[in-house]
Amino acid sequence: MRTALLAAVSHDLRTPLASAKAAIESLSGTEVAWSPEDRAELLATAAESLDELDRLVANLLDTSRLQAGVLGVALEPVDLEEIVPRAADDLGPPRDRVECDLPAGLPGVLADPVLLERVLVNLMSNAVRHSP
Repeated sequence: MRTALLAAVSHDLRTPLASAKAAIESLSGTEVAWSPEDRAELLATAAESLDELDRLVANLLDTSRLQAGVLGVALEPVDLEEIVPRAADDLGPPRDRVECDLPAGLPGVLADPVLLERVLVNLMSNAVRHSP
């Protein structure tokens, strides 16, 4: 199980790292005179990739803290009508592929708002990545 997890994590970390590195190296080179639009697109690719890498590393750190019993969970009433849209916004550009349809009057839940938001971002990110 550890080997499978390590293989999955390695792939998930390398993909955004490779994308950011390729974009930055392309911009750093002197062989191509990039148009302003192309430069902006390469910079956006690097930024999105680094944001994804940041999320992955934060998740890994939180997971190891949870396993070590040092990540505090602060339960409090959470309004899903506030946290779900925030989680969708945290996706970055893929948020355009997510449709949030929360029924009116949905009751709150007892959760750690930061951890719940991270869980929702992960679920939505996986759904966007692995579904049409």
